[in-house]
Amino acid sequence: MTLQQLRFLVACAASRDISLAALRMDVSTGTLVRGIKALEEELAVDLIYLRARPVSLTMQGERLVQRAEHILAITTQGIDDLRRSENRLVGSLRIALSLSYGHRLVYESLTDFASRAPEVRLELRDIPFATHLQHLQRGELDIALLFPSWNAPGVSFETLVDERVTAVLPKKHRLARRTEVRLRELADEKWLVFYKPDSGRVGIDFYEACKRSGFEPKISQEIPSPLVRLAHVELNDGITLLPSSYDPGVRRTLKRVLVHRDDLSLPVCIMWKEHDNRQIVQAFIESVRQTVNRIYVNQDETLATDFVHFFLPHNLNEPGYKNSGRSGSVMAV
Repeated sequence: MTLQQLRFLVACAASRDISLAALRMDVSTGTLVRGIKALEEELAVDLIYLRARPVSLTMQGERLVQRAEHILAITTQGIDDLRRSENRLVGSLRIALSLSYGHRLVYESLTDFASRAPEVRLELRDIPFATHLQHLQRGELDIALLFPSWNAPGVSFETLVDERVTAVLPKKHRLARRTEVRLRELADEKWLVFYKPDSGRVGIDFYEACKRSGFEPKISQEIPSPLVRLAHVELNDGITLLPSSYDPGVRRTLKRVLVHRDDLSLPVCIMWKEHDNRQIVQAFIESVRQTVNRIYVNQDETLATDFVHFFLPHNLNEPGYKNSGRSGSVMAV
């Protein structure tokens, strides 16, 4: 006896018509009849008068329908409860971000997870990058997203993708028309950097890349804020680097040129407290992996050389967009 056979019998009892019952069960009439016949043979009783119009059930058939309805109701409820217990995520996640960087993966990871787990409250904290590790170790954060990580006690990390890096140049720069540049071609430039050599991994990666390319960079200023660095590039105070997915806003006077992948890339990582196997945390990590796969694997990552790709609608005439007369818009999360 199978649940499907019981469903066939209940459908016949409800509709009193074989064809209509088969239609409701989305099977052929022959499949439904064979299912009921097999049930009768197994139980060694007649359950239904198939040739009657309308179809009628035997006494044994009526009794079995009553029990079948109860069995099917309990089974359906059990399956629903199991699905809710497995898939329903509730609670909150404390996530460290640096929203001032405008990283595409930040916004899309958050919106993707929110659509999958609408009952989870995301507490977004824009805190200094250098303090993320300590907050995770003390249990004051659940997730730190999209930064180079430290291999430190009490913290787990995963590199999501090695992202390409772009050189940000004034629009009239001699290399601004290029689609790709080798790092050694920028050896004589003045650099606006995030970190100086002894400040952290981001700086070390850059300086080691320059060393491999045969030069020592000329540092103009150390400026953590990418927005301020871009302003200085516009003032011709130097050039800077940004990962290809960073888009701090509309800067039509600047150009980005890809640095050759063999010269420099940036590991984009996610960090969480070690041994934190809570379902909500692991679900967020898996959701971010899927977002990364969608953006970087299933699609070609398009470089927005004028800094307008992620902060303006793709179609300015789309419903809901109102031109305020300003040069750009801010995406709030």
